Amino acid sequence: MNILVILGHQDPNSFNHAIASTVCETSRDNGHRVLFHDLYAEEFDPLLTKAEISEHGLVPESIQRHCEELRSSSDSNPPFDLAYHVELAWLCHEIGLA
Repeated sequence: MNILVILGHQDPNSFNHAIASTVCETSRDNGHRVLFHDLYAEEFDPLLTKAEISEHGLVPESIQRHCEELRSSSDSNPPFDLAYHVELAWLCHEIGLA
């Protein structure tokens, strides 16, 4: 099975990092292929600029690498059987949802 894990938390000592690490380790131990991305460690910028929207816009090299990685990871569509997105949910606490 191909598994994608995307982590979006700024503190490497956080519970979210522990969750992502456990998912990756357990999945690999069970013979699955895991692709892991730590968005903060990669300094991922979530803002899409106007220049990137244009038909001939320049997509940052890091995003191009991610796209190529996803395209080449599998012949299936979608390329992953399972995807985990682990992120900080501070807003839920602020508005009383957690």
